[in-house]
Amino acid sequence: MKKFHSAFFVMAASAVVLCSLRADVVTPDPLTPNPTTKGPMSYTLRPDTNPANAEKLARVVQAMNEAIGLYNAMGEFPKAVSAGYNSGTPTADGNYNGTIRFGGQIGTRVALHELGHVLGVGTHPRWGEFVKEGKWTGPYAVAQLRAFDGPDVVLHADRMHFWPYGLNFDTEDGAENRRRHVLMVAAFRRDLGIKSGQPFRGLVGVGTWKTQAEFKDFKVVKNGQTLWNGDLSKGLEGWKTMRGQWAVKDGVLSQTGTDEDVRALWGDPSWTDYTFTVKARKTGGDEGFLISFGVPNDDTKSWWNIGGWGNTQHLLEAPDIVSEPVDGKVETGRWYDVRVEVKGATVRCFLDGQLVSQGTR
Repeated sequence: MKKFHSAFFVMAASAVVLCSLRADVVTPDPLTPNPTTKGPMSYTLRPDTNPANAEKLARVVQAMNEAIGLYNAMGEFPKAVSAGYNSGTPTADGNYNGTIRFGGQIGTRVALHELGHVLGVGTHPRWGEFVKEGKWTGPYAVAQLRAFDGPDVVLHADRMHFWPYGLNFDTEDGAENRRRHVLMVAAFRRDLGIKSGQPFRGLVGVGTWKTQAEFKDFKVVKNGQTLWNGDLSKGLEGWKTMRGQWAVKDGVLSQTGTDEDVRALWGDPSWTDYTFTVKARKTGGDEGFLISFGVPNDDTKSWWNIGGWGNTQHLLEAPDIVSEPVDGKVETGRWYDVRVEVKGATVRCFLDGQLVSQGTR
């Protein structure tokens, strides 16, 4: 490995010198594991002394950085992975022991698929127990797929794979399908008895999806002590907003844009075991509100979706959580009391004092 690295870095160093004549840019080492989002899943690159494999290894690192980054952003998947290139591998293969070999296929879609195997898809000792007549029978994965595609959808599986959202072929790839793949893997792990048990930890917030809304009377309390009193006297100072048109007036936070996945976050990434309360009112648009909790980073989707799917359902959507949708809608112009209780790995969501959604990961 030392001999190969030396040759590789001579070329890399030359490129940096040439680039430095034009701009102060530091070229990252293409062979250093560096997931786009850090978390409980990590990986190492297996040593390779063949200089002819340099380009292949760089592609492996890029694919693994993106794939593991997405898994870390969307859930708790504690796993140490070892990845490398093997010219004798026809496509790629992942093993429950944590190893992945890339061969004829290298890319983020492939890495996500093989990480599924590393996490138990088709490789866990109990996988076959849940496959009956070509269908998966585990309740969590079935519920997750129904949350995506409706009550009549069928979750297919064989001794090694599942579909839809298995990312088995390039034709299945896409940003949303990648996200759904990760959530399906999390649901399969629950069926298999592999629960993360990781406590919810992170920021709180509010948001909308093609909807305009107002929010006020924010409060976060832990063990009787107020972590945040929802003071809006300094406007948007301290808020982290993503998309949308946010403003503060007369103690009310408003969002008047029409974008999808609009969010405003507040708090500390270390917050856990708290109760988040807020008043919310829809002023226009297609759906209801997104009430965020336990958000460790900007990429994580961890929210209670109130009045989603065309203002027809309420659903808890968070890493490693599978919950059944509840029929319901949000009325325009009406203030709602929203409460989210986070305790360890469990979350309970209340609307106007009534428990509506809950789940444990």
